[in-house]
Amino acid sequence: KPGTKIVVGSETVPIGTYTRTVLANLNAAFGATFASRVLANVVSNEDNVEGVLTKVESGEADAGFVYVTDAKSAGAAVRTISLPAAAQATATYPIAVVKASKHPDVARLFEDFVLSAPAQRVLRDAAFGPPPAG
Repeated sequence: KPGTKIVVGSETVPIGTYTRTVLANLNAAFGATFASRVLANVVSNEDNVEGVLTKVESGEADAGFVYVTDAKSAGAAVRTISLPAAAQATATYPIAVVKASKHPDVARLFEDFVLSAPAQRVLRDAAFGPPPAG
């Protein structure tokens, strides 16, 4: 709605890129001008997700776009809104041992640990994983 104060990440940081992807994807559901109408309400472009979350938590903004993991960590301080699955912008975090590593054996152990079932459970509990269904 016009007058809603929204905070997003700047275009040069990942959360800002993902936000704009989500908004563009939402054009299909809410009309071709949806993204531009939302962006017209942006009162601040932050350098990181913490800045977005802080402005929402403090009441300086009515809404903001953050990663689900950050929203979860904020607990009851924020209310989340689920996005349709088709609107999701998925952040991916690859893992690999680089050829130039001075400690490739230790790096492989870490990689193996991160990919193990116990570590994957920890990541899922922290809301890392496939985008939420919505």
